[in-house]
Amino acid sequence: MKKILVLTDFSEASRKALFYTVNLYRDVACSFTILNNFIVLPDSTGIVDEQIARNAQSNLDEVVAELKKVALYENHAIEGLSIAGNLYITVSELYRKDPFDMLVVGASGTGNSVRLGSVATQMLRTAPCPVLVVPVKTRPKRIENIVVATDYSNFESPEVFAPVRELMQHGNKELIFLSILDKDTAPSQVDTERQSLLDQYFVQYSPLHYYIKDDSPLEGIEDYLASHQTDLLVTISHHRSLWDIILNRSTSRILAYQAEVPLLVLTEYAHNGSGTDDESTMDWNVIL
Repeated sequence: MKKILVLTDFSEASRKALFYTVNLYRDVACSFTILNNFIVLPDSTGIVDEQIARNAQSNLDEVVAELKKVALYENHAIEGLSIAGNLYITVSELYRKDPFDMLVVGASGTGNSVRLGSVATQMLRTAPCPVLVVPVKTRPKRIENIVVATDYSNFESPEVFAPVRELMQHGNKELIFLSILDKDTAPSQVDTERQSLLDQYFVQYSPLHYYIKDDSPLEGIEDYLASHQTDLLVTISHHRSLWDIILNRSTSRILAYQAEVPLLVLTEYAHNGSGTDDESTMDWNVIL
């Protein structure tokens, strides 16, 4: 059974994300945990803390009850979880105790900074699993067009695309690999060996390959989205160093911050010079 953790702050964005995800995986046996992570006020009394906790749990019970009533499928299980404290620490601890397959967060587009702002971008810096970012304007529907942004060198194994293949197994969908080439690169110069790996991995779905010339990967992706029907955009995020965060080098994080279509961000760890996984981002996130 697929385990999915959905973050909620009881906003419209988080509600839309929950209902979208339940509908997206309606053909897949899933266990949904809806997490409300609330902050206890500094110097507050025990009575105030207890009231905050009761209010959070009451709101969470209403969300669970509504979902069970109007949108839950027979192959789905659901529970609500209300925990006080730091969101990063809470999510990390939950994953350590019982790993989940996906983290879901709604995007309202109201974060204050693409570097330090929204919950969605924060989760992309640290999440140990794929993250699904759902814009508030998204309506539940069957997806027909999945677009995977890749330069054919940003993954170590095609197995990182397992969540995409899982979605392709249900219904008729078109799968497109989108590559943004700089203006001096011809499509014939693309790594055909790695392209072939993806073709083999998705052989039963006959994937298509599409190329756009643009020196900016972000602008190339945005141009494609503006002119082509896309129901789900997929990228790969590598947990990067502090300097990558400060210099704002993550295309996935920017796309999540200004999400126009649902964005599924797959995770592979970037490697440092010693050949070990670079986990510095995890530590810095507590400070940032």
